[in-house]
Amino acid sequence: MALLPVWMAVALLIAGCPAKAPRVPVTKPAPATPAPAPELTPAQRAAAHLEALLAAWPQSPETAADLLARLQAPDHGGPASLAALLTPRQRFALDTVIFERHLAQGSLAEARDALTALAPVDARQSSAAAWQRARWLARNGAHRAAAQTLMGMFEGTPADPAGVARALWRQMSKISSFELDGLARSGPNALVRGWAAVGRDLNAALTEAGRAAAWRAWQARNPEHVAARFPPACLGATAPERIAVLVPLTGDLAAFGAALRDGVLAAYLHGRPAGQEMVFFDTGALPASVAYERAVAAGADVIVGPLDKAAVAEVARLAPRLPVVALNTLDPQPQPAPRPSNVIQLALAVEDQAAAVAKALVEDGAERIALFHNDSAWAQRAEERLRRETRLAVVAAHPLQAVATITNLAADALDITASVARHGELEGLLARKLAFTPRRRDDLDAVVAFVEENELLALKPALNFHFAGDLPVYSWSRAPRGALGGQLDGVKVCDIPWRLHPGALRAEATAAFAPGRADSPLFALGVDGYRVANQLARLITHGESIAGSTGVLTLTDGGRLHRALAWGEAVGNRLRPLPSR
Repeated sequence: MALLPVWMAVALLIAGCPAKAPRVPVTKPAPATPAPAPELTPAQRAAAHLEALLAAWPQSPETAADLLARLQAPDHGGPASLAALLTPRQRFALDTVIFERHLAQGSLAEARDALTALAPVDARQSSAAAWQRARWLARNGAHRAAAQTLMGMFEGTPADPAGVARALWRQMSKISSFELDGLARSGPNALVRGWAAVGRDLNAALTEAGRAAAWRAWQARNPEHVAARFPPACLGATAPERIAVLVPLTGDLAAFGAALRDGVLAAYLHGRPAGQEMVFFDTGALPASVAYERAVAAGADVIVGPLDKAAVAEVARLAPRLPVVALNTLDPQPQPAPRPSNVIQLALAVEDQAAAVAKALVEDGAERIALFHNDSAWAQRAEERLRRETRLAVVAAHPLQAVATITNLAADALDITASVARHGELEGLLARKLAFTPRRRDDLDAVVAFVEENELLALKPALNFHFAGDLPVYSWSRAPRGALGGQLDGVKVCDIPWRLHPGALRAEATAAFAPGRADSPLFALGVDGYRVANQLARLITHGESIAGSTGVLTLTDGGRLHRALAWGEAVGNRLRPLPSR
Protein backbone atom coordinates (compact mmCIF):
# COMPACT_ATOMS: atom_id res chain seq x y z
CA MET A 1 0.00 0.00 0.00
CA ALA A 2 1.35 3.57 -0.86
CA LEU A 3 2.07 5.90 2.14
CA LEU A 4 0.15 9.28 2.44
CA PRO A 5 2.21 12.54 2.57
CA VAL A 6 2.64 13.82 6.16
CA TRP A 7 0.79 17.16 5.60
CA MET A 8 -2.29 15.35 4.24
CA ALA A 9 -2.44 12.96 7.19
CA VAL A 10 -2.24 15.84 9.75
CA ALA A 11 -4.98 17.80 7.99
CA LEU A 12 -7.29 14.87 8.09
CA LEU A 13 -6.76 14.31 11.78
CA ILE A 14 -7.50 17.99 12.55
CA ALA A 15 -10.71 17.84 10.57
CA GLY A 16 -11.82 14.76 12.53
CA CYS A 17 -12.36 12.68 9.45
CA PRO A 18 -11.13 9.14 9.24
CA ALA A 19 -8.41 8.70 6.85
CA LYS A 20 -9.27 6.56 3.78
CA ALA A 21 -6.69 4.83 1.80
CA PRO A 22 -6.81 5.60 -1.86
CA ARG A 23 -8.06 2.83 -4.10
CA VAL A 24 -5.29 0.89 -5.58
CA PRO A 25 -6.14 -1.05 -8.73
CA VAL A 26 -5.83 -4.80 -8.13
CA THR A 27 -4.74 -6.94 -10.97
CA LYS A 28 -6.34 -10.46 -10.79
CA PRO A 29 -3.98 -13.28 -11.58
CA ALA A 30 -4.70 -15.14 -14.79
CA PRO A 31 -6.44 -18.51 -14.26
CA ALA A 32 -4.03 -21.38 -14.10
CA THR A 33 -3.97 -23.64 -17.17
CA PRO A 34 -4.82 -27.23 -16.12
CA ALA A 35 -2.07 -29.69 -16.64
CA PRO A 36 -2.79 -32.00 -19.55
CA ALA A 37 -4.05 -35.46 -18.49
CA PRO A 38 -1.44 -38.10 -19.01
CA GLU A 39 -2.18 -40.18 -22.09
CA LEU A 40 -3.22 -43.77 -21.31
CA THR A 41 -1.02 -46.51 -22.57
CA PRO A 42 -2.66 -49.12 -24.83
CA ALA A 43 -2.63 -51.62 -21.94
CA GLN A 44 -4.36 -49.09 -19.70
CA ARG A 45 -6.96 -48.39 -22.35
CA ALA A 46 -7.57 -52.14 -22.68
CA ALA A 47 -8.03 -52.45 -18.91
CA ALA A 48 -10.41 -49.47 -18.87
CA HIS A 49 -12.53 -50.96 -21.66
CA LEU A 50 -12.65 -54.29 -19.84
CA GLU A 51 -13.71 -52.62 -16.59
CA ALA A 52 -16.51 -50.81 -18.42
CA LEU A 53 -17.55 -54.05 -20.13
CA LEU A 54 -17.76 -55.93 -16.83
CA ALA A 55 -19.87 -53.12 -15.39
CA ALA A 56 -22.24 -53.14 -18.40
CA TRP A 57 -22.75 -56.91 -18.72
CA PRO A 58 -25.42 -58.24 -18.42
CA GLN A 59 -27.55 -55.22 -17.45
CA SER A 60 -26.86 -53.34 -20.71
CA PRO A 61 -26.31 -55.89 -23.50
CA GLU A 62 -26.06 -53.26 -26.25
CA THR A 63 -23.45 -51.25 -24.38
CA ALA A 64 -21.57 -54.46 -23.60
CA ALA A 65 -21.64 -55.46 -27.28
CA ASP A 66 -20.16 -52.07 -28.28
CA LEU A 67 -17.39 -52.28 -25.68
CA LEU A 68 -16.62 -55.87 -26.69
CA ALA A 69 -16.33 -54.82 -30.32
CA ARG A 70 -13.88 -52.08 -29.35
CA LEU A 71 -11.79 -54.52 -27.36
CA GLN A 72 -11.64 -56.99 -30.22
CA ALA A 73 -11.06 -54.44 -33.01
CA PRO A 74 -7.50 -53.76 -34.24
CA ASP A 75 -5.84 -51.10 -32.06
CA HIS A 76 -4.92 -47.69 -33.45
CA GLY A 77 -1.42 -47.72 -34.79
CA GLY A 78 -1.01 -51.46 -34.86
CA PRO A 79 -2.60 -54.72 -35.95
CA ALA A 80 -3.11 -56.08 -32.41
CA SER A 81 -6.46 -55.64 -30.65
CA LEU A 82 -6.78 -54.15 -27.20
CA ALA A 83 -7.86 -57.59 -25.99
CA ALA A 84 -4.44 -58.91 -26.92
CA LEU A 85 -2.90 -56.52 -24.36
CA LEU A 86 -4.87 -57.85 -21.39
CA THR A 87 -3.15 -59.86 -18.70
CA PRO A 88 -4.04 -63.57 -18.45
CA ARG A 89 -6.27 -62.81 -15.46
CA GLN A 90 -8.05 -60.02 -17.36
CA ARG A 91 -8.34 -62.21 -20.44
CA PHE A 92 -10.19 -64.85 -18.41
CA ALA A 93 -12.74 -62.22 -17.36
CA LEU A 94 -13.19 -61.14 -21.00
CA ASP A 95 -13.60 -64.72 -22.27
CA THR A 96 -16.15 -65.36 -19.53
CA VAL A 97 -18.30 -62.49 -20.78
CA ILE A 98 -17.96 -63.74 -24.37
CA PHE A 99 -19.10 -67.20 -23.25
CA GLU A 100 -22.06 -65.83 -21.30
CA ARG A 101 -23.21 -63.69 -24.26
CA HIS A 102 -23.22 -66.69 -26.60
CA LEU A 103 -25.04 -68.80 -24.01
CA ALA A 104 -27.67 -66.09 -23.46
CA GLN A 105 -28.20 -65.87 -27.23
CA GLY A 106 -28.59 -69.65 -27.55
CA SER A 107 -25.45 -69.92 -29.71
CA LEU A 108 -24.28 -73.15 -28.13
CA ALA A 109 -21.52 -73.94 -30.65
CA GLU A 110 -19.99 -70.49 -30.21
CA ALA A 111 -20.39 -70.80 -26.44
CA ARG A 112 -18.49 -74.10 -26.58
CA ASP A 113 -15.63 -72.42 -28.45
CA ALA A 114 -15.54 -69.60 -25.89
CA LEU A 115 -15.59 -72.15 -23.09
CA THR A 116 -12.58 -73.88 -24.62
CA ALA A 117 -10.73 -70.55 -24.62
CA LEU A 118 -11.10 -70.06 -20.86
CA ALA A 119 -7.65 -70.25 -19.27
CA PRO A 120 -7.89 -69.84 -15.49
CA VAL A 121 -4.80 -68.64 -13.66
CA ASP A 122 -5.70 -69.63 -10.10
CA ALA A 123 -8.02 -71.82 -8.04
CA ARG A 124 -10.79 -69.22 -7.96
CA GLN A 125 -10.84 -68.88 -11.73
CA SER A 126 -10.65 -72.67 -12.11
CA SER A 127 -13.80 -72.93 -10.03
CA ALA A 128 -15.47 -70.25 -12.15
CA ALA A 129 -14.51 -72.11 -15.32
CA ALA A 130 -16.01 -75.32 -13.94
CA TRP A 131 -19.23 -73.46 -13.18
CA GLN A 132 -19.47 -72.19 -16.76
CA ARG A 133 -18.75 -75.66 -18.12
CA ALA A 134 -21.59 -77.06 -16.01
CA ARG A 135 -23.92 -74.38 -17.38
CA TRP A 136 -23.02 -75.24 -20.96
CA LEU A 137 -23.47 -78.97 -20.39
CA ALA A 138 -26.85 -78.38 -18.77
CA ARG A 139 -28.03 -76.26 -21.72
CA ASN A 140 -26.98 -79.08 -24.05
CA GLY A 141 -28.98 -81.61 -22.05
CA ALA A 142 -25.88 -83.41 -20.73
CA HIS A 143 -27.24 -83.43 -17.19
CA ARG A 144 -25.10 -86.26 -15.88
CA ALA A 145 -21.89 -84.57 -17.06
CA ALA A 146 -23.12 -81.23 -15.68
CA ALA A 147 -23.84 -82.84 -12.31
CA GLN A 148 -20.40 -84.47 -12.14
CA THR A 149 -18.76 -81.15 -13.00
CA LEU A 150 -20.64 -79.46 -10.16
CA MET A 151 -19.71 -82.28 -7.79
CA GLY A 152 -16.07 -81.76 -8.70
CA MET A 153 -16.28 -78.13 -7.65
CA PHE A 154 -16.62 -79.31 -4.04
CA GLU A 155 -13.14 -80.83 -4.23
CA GLY A 156 -12.10 -77.21 -3.64
CA THR A 157 -14.01 -74.33 -2.09
CA PRO A 158 -16.44 -72.75 -4.56
CA ALA A 159 -17.18 -69.06 -4.08
CA ASP A 160 -20.90 -69.80 -3.57
CA PRO A 161 -21.20 -73.37 -2.27
CA ALA A 162 -24.93 -73.05 -1.56
CA GLY A 163 -25.54 -71.85 -5.13
CA VAL A 164 -23.49 -74.72 -6.54
CA ALA A 165 -25.46 -77.16 -4.38
CA ARG A 166 -28.79 -75.76 -5.64
CA ALA A 167 -27.63 -76.15 -9.23
CA LEU A 168 -26.46 -79.68 -8.48
CA TRP A 169 -29.81 -80.71 -6.98
CA ARG A 170 -31.49 -79.32 -10.09
CA GLN A 171 -29.26 -81.35 -12.39
CA MET A 172 -29.67 -84.55 -10.39
CA SER A 173 -33.44 -84.15 -10.60
CA LYS A 174 -33.02 -84.66 -14.36
CA ILE A 175 -31.12 -87.95 -14.06
CA SER A 176 -32.85 -91.31 -13.61
CA SER A 177 -32.43 -93.22 -10.36
CA PHE A 178 -30.98 -96.05 -12.46
CA GLU A 179 -28.12 -93.90 -13.69
CA LEU A 180 -27.48 -92.30 -10.34
CA ASP A 181 -27.34 -95.76 -8.82
CA GLY A 182 -24.61 -96.72 -11.27
CA LEU A 183 -22.66 -93.59 -10.40
CA ALA A 184 -23.17 -94.22 -6.68
CA ARG A 185 -21.66 -97.68 -7.09
CA SER A 186 -18.77 -96.91 -9.43
CA GLY A 187 -18.14 -93.17 -9.25
CA PRO A 188 -14.50 -92.03 -9.35
CA ASN A 189 -14.32 -91.00 -5.67
CA ALA A 190 -16.26 -90.87 -2.41
CA LEU A 191 -17.41 -87.30 -3.06
CA VAL A 192 -19.13 -88.25 -6.33
CA ARG A 193 -20.49 -91.52 -4.97
CA GLY A 194 -22.04 -89.74 -2.00
CA TRP A 195 -23.78 -87.09 -4.08
CA ALA A 196 -25.05 -89.72 -6.53
CA ALA A 197 -26.34 -91.95 -3.74
CA VAL A 198 -28.42 -89.22 -2.12
CA GLY A 199 -29.69 -88.08 -5.52
CA ARG A 200 -30.73 -91.65 -6.33
CA ASP A 201 -32.60 -92.04 -3.04
CA LEU A 202 -34.43 -88.73 -3.44
CA ASN A 203 -35.38 -89.38 -7.07
CA ALA A 204 -36.73 -92.83 -6.24
CA ALA A 205 -39.14 -91.42 -3.64
CA LEU A 206 -42.72 -90.88 -4.80
CA THR A 207 -43.75 -88.21 -2.29
CA GLU A 208 -42.17 -85.25 -0.54
CA ALA A 209 -42.52 -87.12 2.75
CA GLY A 210 -40.60 -89.99 1.15
CA ARG A 211 -37.93 -87.60 -0.06
CA ALA A 212 -37.59 -86.12 3.42
CA ALA A 213 -37.24 -89.57 4.95
CA ALA A 214 -34.64 -90.57 2.34
CA TRP A 215 -32.68 -87.39 3.05
CA ARG A 216 -32.65 -87.91 6.80
CA ALA A 217 -31.54 -91.53 6.42
CA TRP A 218 -28.71 -90.62 4.04
CA GLN A 219 -27.61 -87.66 6.15
CA ALA A 220 -27.44 -89.87 9.24
CA ARG A 221 -25.18 -92.31 7.40
CA ASN A 222 -22.99 -89.59 5.84
CA PRO A 223 -22.74 -86.69 8.32
CA GLU A 224 -19.28 -85.63 7.10
CA HIS A 225 -20.15 -85.50 3.39
CA VAL A 226 -20.37 -81.96 2.00
CA ALA A 227 -23.91 -82.62 0.72
CA ALA A 228 -25.11 -83.03 4.30
CA ARG A 229 -24.72 -79.25 4.75
CA PHE A 230 -26.98 -78.36 1.80
CA PRO A 231 -30.42 -80.01 1.97
CA PRO A 232 -32.51 -79.92 -1.22
CA ALA A 233 -35.57 -77.73 -1.62
CA CYS A 234 -39.15 -78.74 -0.76
CA LEU A 235 -38.31 -81.31 1.92
CA GLY A 236 -40.89 -79.69 4.17
CA ALA A 237 -43.57 -79.32 1.48
CA THR A 238 -47.10 -80.12 2.60
CA ALA A 239 -48.48 -83.33 1.11
CA PRO A 240 -52.02 -83.46 -0.31
CA GLU A 241 -54.32 -85.14 2.17
CA ARG A 242 -56.78 -86.37 -0.44
CA ILE A 243 -56.11 -87.11 -4.12
CA ALA A 244 -59.01 -87.59 -6.52
CA VAL A 245 -58.45 -89.74 -9.60
CA LEU A 246 -60.72 -89.17 -12.62
CA VAL A 247 -60.40 -92.07 -15.07
CA PRO A 248 -62.83 -94.10 -17.21
CA LEU A 249 -63.66 -97.37 -15.46
CA THR A 250 -66.63 -98.24 -17.67
CA GLY A 251 -67.30 -97.76 -21.37
CA ASP A 252 -64.97 -97.91 -24.35
CA LEU A 253 -61.90 -96.67 -22.46
CA ALA A 254 -62.40 -98.85 -19.38
CA ALA A 255 -59.32 -101.01 -20.02
CA PHE A 256 -57.12 -97.93 -20.29
CA GLY A 257 -58.65 -96.41 -17.18
CA ALA A 258 -58.16 -99.61 -15.21
CA ALA A 259 -54.44 -99.68 -16.08
CA LEU A 260 -54.11 -96.07 -14.93
CA ARG A 261 -56.02 -96.78 -11.73
CA ASP A 262 -53.79 -99.73 -10.94
CA GLY A 263 -50.67 -97.65 -11.53
CA VAL A 264 -51.92 -94.97 -9.15
CA LEU A 265 -52.77 -97.59 -6.52
CA ALA A 266 -49.41 -99.33 -6.88
CA ALA A 267 -47.62 -96.02 -6.31
CA TYR A 268 -49.87 -95.16 -3.35
CA LEU A 269 -49.29 -98.51 -1.67
CA HIS A 270 -45.55 -98.31 -2.28
CA GLY A 271 -45.22 -94.77 -0.91
CA ARG A 272 -47.56 -95.38 2.07
CA PRO A 273 -47.99 -91.69 2.94
CA ALA A 274 -49.40 -91.20 6.45
CA GLY A 275 -52.95 -89.86 6.47
CA GLN A 276 -53.31 -89.57 2.69
CA GLU A 277 -56.52 -90.80 1.06
CA MET A 278 -57.42 -91.71 -2.50
CA VAL A 279 -60.85 -91.32 -4.08
CA PHE A 280 -61.80 -92.47 -7.60
CA PHE A 281 -64.44 -91.12 -9.99
CA ASP A 282 -65.51 -92.94 -13.16
CA THR A 283 -65.48 -90.57 -16.12
CA GLY A 284 -66.95 -93.38 -18.21
CA ALA A 285 -70.19 -92.96 -16.25
CA LEU A 286 -69.96 -89.26 -15.36
CA PRO A 287 -69.20 -86.19 -17.46
CA ALA A 288 -65.70 -85.01 -16.59
CA SER A 289 -66.99 -81.67 -15.31
CA VAL A 290 -69.38 -83.42 -12.92
CA ALA A 291 -66.63 -85.77 -11.74
CA TYR A 292 -64.43 -82.74 -11.06
CA GLU A 293 -67.12 -80.96 -9.04
CA ARG A 294 -67.76 -84.11 -7.01
CA ALA A 295 -64.03 -84.39 -6.32
CA VAL A 296 -64.04 -80.81 -5.04
CA ALA A 297 -67.04 -81.56 -2.85
CA ALA A 298 -65.26 -84.64 -1.50
CA GLY A 299 -62.44 -82.42 -0.22
CA ALA A 300 -59.77 -83.30 -2.76
CA ASP A 301 -56.56 -81.25 -2.69
CA VAL A 302 -55.39 -82.27 -6.17
CA ILE A 303 -56.89 -84.07 -9.18
CA VAL A 304 -55.22 -86.77 -11.29
CA GLY A 305 -56.94 -87.15 -14.67
CA PRO A 306 -59.01 -87.21 -16.74
CA LEU A 307 -57.65 -89.32 -19.58
CA ASP A 308 -59.73 -88.59 -22.67
CA LYS A 309 -58.64 -85.49 -24.60
CA ALA A 310 -62.17 -84.11 -24.76
CA ALA A 311 -62.60 -84.68 -21.03
CA VAL A 312 -59.38 -82.79 -20.30
CA ALA A 313 -60.65 -79.84 -22.35
CA GLU A 314 -63.98 -80.01 -20.51
CA VAL A 315 -62.28 -79.74 -17.10
CA ALA A 316 -59.95 -76.99 -18.35
CA ARG A 317 -62.95 -74.88 -19.39
CA LEU A 318 -64.03 -74.86 -15.73
CA ALA A 319 -60.88 -72.83 -14.85
CA PRO A 320 -60.33 -75.33 -12.03
CA ARG A 321 -59.49 -74.05 -8.56
CA LEU A 322 -57.64 -77.25 -7.66
CA PRO A 323 -54.41 -78.36 -9.33
CA VAL A 324 -55.22 -80.86 -12.11
CA VAL A 325 -52.63 -83.36 -13.36
CA ALA A 326 -54.35 -84.19 -16.65
CA LEU A 327 -53.38 -87.45 -18.36
CA ASN A 328 -53.62 -86.03 -21.87
CA THR A 329 -52.80 -82.76 -23.61
CA LEU A 330 -54.88 -79.74 -24.52
CA ASP A 331 -55.03 -78.67 -28.12
CA PRO A 332 -53.27 -75.35 -28.82
CA GLN A 333 -55.59 -72.42 -28.17
CA PRO A 334 -55.81 -69.37 -30.42
CA GLN A 335 -54.37 -66.28 -28.81
CA PRO A 336 -55.22 -64.63 -26.54
CA ALA A 337 -57.10 -67.56 -24.95
CA PRO A 338 -55.10 -68.33 -21.80
CA ARG A 339 -54.22 -71.80 -20.60
CA PRO A 340 -55.77 -72.60 -17.22
CA SER A 341 -52.88 -72.12 -14.83
CA ASN A 342 -53.89 -75.06 -12.65
CA VAL A 343 -53.90 -77.65 -15.46
CA ILE A 344 -50.65 -79.61 -15.88
CA GLN A 345 -50.61 -81.95 -18.85
CA LEU A 346 -48.89 -85.35 -18.56
CA ALA A 347 -49.27 -87.59 -21.59
CA LEU A 348 -47.64 -90.48 -23.45
CA ALA A 349 -47.14 -88.31 -26.54
CA VAL A 350 -45.30 -89.88 -29.45
CA GLU A 351 -43.77 -86.46 -30.14
CA ASP A 352 -41.57 -86.96 -27.07
CA GLN A 353 -40.14 -90.09 -28.66
CA ALA A 354 -39.52 -88.30 -31.96
CA ALA A 355 -37.76 -85.49 -30.09
CA ALA A 356 -35.59 -88.05 -28.29
CA VAL A 357 -34.61 -89.69 -31.60
CA ALA A 358 -33.84 -86.30 -33.15
CA LYS A 359 -31.66 -85.32 -30.21
CA ALA A 360 -29.77 -88.62 -30.35
CA LEU A 361 -29.12 -88.29 -34.08
CA VAL A 362 -27.72 -84.78 -33.71
CA GLU A 363 -25.54 -85.74 -30.75
CA ASP A 364 -24.19 -88.73 -32.66
CA GLY A 365 -23.23 -86.50 -35.59
CA ALA A 366 -25.78 -87.76 -38.13
CA GLU A 367 -26.68 -85.38 -40.92
CA ARG A 368 -28.37 -87.52 -43.60
CA ILE A 369 -30.83 -90.28 -42.73
CA ALA A 370 -33.15 -92.83 -44.28
CA LEU A 371 -36.58 -92.91 -42.65
CA PHE A 372 -38.91 -95.91 -42.60
CA HIS A 373 -42.40 -95.56 -41.18
CA ASN A 374 -45.75 -97.26 -41.40
CA ASP A 375 -49.09 -95.62 -42.12
CA SER A 376 -50.23 -95.33 -38.50
CA ALA A 377 -51.21 -91.92 -37.16
CA TRP A 378 -48.54 -92.33 -34.46
CA ALA A 379 -45.80 -92.85 -37.03
CA GLN A 380 -46.94 -89.90 -39.12
CA ARG A 381 -46.92 -87.62 -36.08
CA ALA A 382 -43.45 -88.90 -35.15
CA GLU A 383 -42.13 -88.25 -38.66
CA GLU A 384 -43.58 -84.72 -38.66
CA ARG A 385 -41.97 -83.93 -35.30
CA LEU A 386 -38.62 -85.42 -36.37
CA ARG A 387 -38.49 -83.25 -39.47
CA ARG A 388 -39.47 -80.16 -37.50
CA GLU A 389 -37.10 -80.86 -34.60
CA THR A 390 -33.85 -80.88 -36.57
CA ARG A 391 -32.25 -79.82 -39.81
CA LEU A 392 -31.42 -83.38 -40.72
CA ALA A 393 -31.61 -84.22 -44.39
CA VAL A 394 -34.12 -87.04 -44.89
CA VAL A 395 -32.69 -88.34 -48.17
CA ALA A 396 -34.95 -91.38 -48.33
CA ALA A 397 -38.40 -91.75 -46.75
CA HIS A 398 -40.30 -94.99 -47.31
CA PRO A 399 -43.71 -95.93 -45.93
CA LEU A 400 -44.06 -99.63 -45.13
CA GLN A 401 -47.39 -101.11 -46.18
CA ALA A 402 -46.66 -104.82 -45.95
CA VAL A 403 -43.91 -106.85 -44.31
CA ALA A 404 -43.41 -108.81 -47.51
CA THR A 405 -42.28 -105.66 -49.34
CA ILE A 406 -39.68 -104.55 -46.78
CA THR A 407 -36.70 -106.18 -48.48
CA ASN A 408 -37.46 -104.40 -51.75
CA LEU A 409 -38.11 -101.10 -50.01
CA ALA A 410 -34.77 -101.35 -48.20
CA ALA A 411 -33.06 -102.01 -51.53
CA ASP A 412 -34.72 -98.93 -53.03
CA ALA A 413 -33.79 -96.73 -50.08
CA LEU A 414 -30.17 -97.83 -50.27
CA ASP A 415 -29.97 -97.47 -54.09
CA ILE A 416 -29.28 -101.18 -54.44
CA THR A 417 -32.10 -101.48 -56.99
CA ALA A 418 -30.60 -98.66 -59.07
CA SER A 419 -27.13 -100.20 -58.78
CA VAL A 420 -28.40 -103.53 -60.11
CA ALA A 421 -30.25 -101.75 -62.93
CA ARG A 422 -27.10 -99.87 -63.95
CA HIS A 423 -25.17 -103.15 -64.00
CA GLY A 424 -27.81 -104.74 -66.25
CA GLU A 425 -27.65 -101.80 -68.65
CA LEU A 426 -23.87 -102.05 -68.83
CA GLU A 427 -24.01 -105.80 -69.52
CA GLY A 428 -26.53 -105.09 -72.26
CA LEU A 429 -24.28 -102.51 -73.87
CA LEU A 430 -21.24 -104.78 -73.75
CA ALA A 431 -23.20 -107.91 -74.60
CA ARG A 432 -21.42 -109.98 -71.97
CA LYS A 433 -21.62 -110.91 -68.32
CA LEU A 434 -19.68 -108.84 -65.82
CA ALA A 435 -18.54 -109.70 -62.30
CA PHE A 436 -20.63 -107.53 -60.02
CA THR A 437 -21.28 -106.81 -56.35
CA PRO A 438 -24.05 -104.25 -55.71
CA ARG A 439 -23.06 -101.17 -53.73
CA ARG A 440 -25.36 -99.20 -51.47
CA ARG A 441 -25.39 -95.43 -51.37
CA ASP A 442 -22.64 -94.01 -49.20
CA ASP A 443 -24.24 -90.71 -48.18
CA LEU A 444 -26.30 -92.06 -45.27
CA ASP A 445 -25.37 -91.65 -41.60
CA ALA A 446 -28.25 -93.48 -39.94
CA VAL A 447 -31.63 -95.18 -40.33
CA VAL A 448 -34.74 -94.22 -38.35
CA ALA A 449 -37.54 -96.77 -38.01
CA PHE A 450 -40.98 -95.64 -36.78
CA VAL A 451 -42.49 -99.08 -37.32
CA GLU A 452 -44.15 -101.92 -35.40
CA GLU A 453 -42.42 -104.96 -33.88
CA ASN A 454 -42.84 -107.35 -36.80
CA GLU A 455 -41.82 -104.66 -39.28
CA LEU A 456 -38.57 -103.89 -37.44
CA LEU A 457 -37.81 -107.60 -37.17
CA ALA A 458 -37.99 -107.71 -40.96
CA LEU A 459 -36.32 -104.37 -41.66
CA LYS A 460 -33.08 -104.89 -39.76
CA PRO A 461 -32.15 -108.18 -41.54
CA ALA A 462 -33.05 -106.52 -44.86
CA LEU A 463 -30.64 -103.68 -44.12
CA ASN A 464 -27.93 -106.18 -43.21
CA PHE A 465 -28.55 -108.11 -46.43
CA HIS A 466 -28.23 -104.95 -48.51
CA PHE A 467 -24.80 -104.02 -47.12
CA ALA A 468 -26.13 -101.52 -44.53
CA GLY A 469 -25.41 -103.53 -41.40
CA ASP A 470 -22.94 -100.84 -40.33
CA LEU A 471 -25.53 -98.05 -40.33
CA PRO A 472 -26.87 -97.23 -36.85
CA VAL A 473 -30.61 -97.80 -36.53
CA TYR A 474 -32.77 -95.74 -34.16
CA SER A 475 -36.25 -96.86 -33.19
CA TRP A 476 -38.97 -96.14 -30.65
CA SER A 477 -40.94 -97.83 -27.90
CA ARG A 478 -42.84 -100.06 -30.32
CA ALA A 479 -39.65 -102.01 -30.96
CA PRO A 480 -39.98 -105.66 -29.91
CA ARG A 481 -39.29 -107.07 -26.46
CA GLY A 482 -38.56 -110.58 -25.33
CA ALA A 483 -36.60 -113.16 -27.29
CA LEU A 484 -34.93 -111.10 -29.99
CA GLY A 485 -32.55 -113.87 -30.97
CA GLY A 486 -29.86 -111.40 -31.96
CA GLN A 487 -31.87 -110.23 -34.96
CA LEU A 488 -31.83 -106.60 -33.83
CA ASP A 489 -28.32 -106.39 -32.43
CA GLY A 490 -27.14 -102.79 -32.37
CA VAL A 491 -30.56 -101.18 -32.80
CA LYS A 492 -30.99 -98.26 -30.37
CA VAL A 493 -34.44 -97.92 -28.83
CA CYS A 494 -35.94 -95.05 -26.82
CA ASP A 495 -38.59 -95.98 -24.28
CA ILE A 496 -39.96 -95.11 -20.87
CA PRO A 497 -37.66 -95.79 -17.88
CA TRP A 498 -40.37 -98.05 -16.39
CA ARG A 499 -39.57 -100.61 -19.09
CA LEU A 500 -35.82 -100.07 -19.46
CA HIS A 501 -34.89 -99.39 -15.82
CA PRO A 502 -37.08 -101.65 -13.68
CA GLY A 503 -36.76 -100.95 -9.96
CA ALA A 504 -38.32 -101.88 -6.64
CA LEU A 505 -41.75 -100.46 -7.46
CA ARG A 506 -41.86 -102.28 -10.79
CA ALA A 507 -40.94 -105.54 -9.06
CA GLU A 508 -43.71 -105.04 -6.47
CA ALA A 509 -46.27 -104.22 -9.16
CA THR A 510 -45.30 -107.23 -11.27
CA ALA A 511 -45.83 -109.51 -8.27
CA ALA A 512 -49.07 -107.89 -7.13
CA PHE A 513 -50.99 -107.59 -10.41
CA ALA A 514 -51.99 -110.02 -13.14
CA PRO A 515 -49.19 -111.15 -15.50
CA GLY A 516 -48.35 -108.43 -17.99
CA ARG A 517 -50.50 -105.83 -16.23
CA ALA A 518 -47.57 -103.81 -14.91
CA ASP A 519 -45.86 -103.83 -18.33
CA SER A 520 -48.36 -101.33 -19.72
CA PRO A 521 -47.12 -97.77 -20.36
CA LEU A 522 -50.49 -96.61 -19.02
CA PHE A 523 -49.69 -98.32 -15.73
CA ALA A 524 -46.48 -96.28 -15.60
CA LEU A 525 -48.48 -93.16 -16.49
CA GLY A 526 -50.67 -93.81 -13.46
CA VAL A 527 -47.55 -94.09 -11.29
CA ASP A 528 -46.33 -90.73 -12.57
CA GLY A 529 -49.74 -89.13 -12.14
CA TYR A 530 -49.51 -89.99 -8.46
CA ARG A 531 -45.83 -88.91 -8.28
CA VAL A 532 -46.49 -85.51 -9.85
CA ALA A 533 -49.56 -84.88 -7.66
CA ASN A 534 -47.32 -85.31 -4.61
CA GLN A 535 -44.39 -83.20 -5.89
CA LEU A 536 -46.06 -80.21 -7.53
CA ALA A 537 -44.07 -77.66 -5.54
CA ARG A 538 -40.77 -78.91 -7.00
CA LEU A 539 -42.10 -78.53 -10.53
CA ILE A 540 -43.90 -75.23 -10.21
CA THR A 541 -42.14 -73.24 -7.50
CA HIS A 542 -38.57 -74.48 -7.70
CA GLY A 543 -38.33 -75.34 -11.41
CA GLU A 544 -36.86 -78.78 -10.80
CA SER A 545 -37.62 -81.88 -12.82
CA ILE A 546 -39.01 -85.20 -11.63
CA ALA A 547 -37.25 -88.41 -12.64
CA GLY A 548 -40.42 -90.36 -13.33
CA SER A 549 -41.48 -93.75 -14.62
CA THR A 550 -42.48 -92.39 -18.04
CA GLY A 551 -39.39 -90.18 -18.38
CA VAL A 552 -37.68 -87.27 -16.72
CA LEU A 553 -40.54 -84.76 -16.43
CA THR A 554 -39.93 -81.04 -16.88
CA LEU A 555 -42.71 -78.44 -16.85
CA THR A 556 -42.75 -76.22 -19.95
CA ASP A 557 -44.19 -72.74 -20.31
CA GLY A 558 -47.33 -74.18 -21.90
CA GLY A 559 -48.13 -76.25 -18.84
CA ARG A 560 -47.12 -79.50 -20.50
CA LEU A 561 -44.72 -81.95 -18.92
CA HIS A 562 -41.96 -82.77 -21.39
CA ARG A 563 -40.65 -86.33 -21.05
CA ALA A 564 -36.97 -87.11 -21.59
CA LEU A 565 -36.88 -90.82 -22.38
CA ALA A 566 -34.42 -93.59 -21.63
CA TRP A 567 -32.35 -95.46 -24.21
CA GLY A 568 -31.47 -99.10 -24.68
CA GLU A 569 -29.51 -101.11 -27.24
CA ALA A 570 -30.52 -104.53 -28.52
CA VAL A 571 -27.92 -107.10 -27.50
CA GLY A 572 -28.75 -110.77 -27.90
CA ASN A 573 -32.14 -111.37 -26.32
CA ARG A 574 -32.51 -108.13 -24.39
CA LEU A 575 -32.34 -104.37 -24.48
CA ARG A 576 -29.27 -103.21 -22.58
CA PRO A 577 -29.82 -99.82 -20.90
CA LEU A 578 -27.61 -97.01 -22.20
CA PRO A 579 -26.44 -93.87 -20.38
CA SER A 580 -28.72 -90.88 -20.74
CA ARG A 581 -27.98 -88.33 -23.44
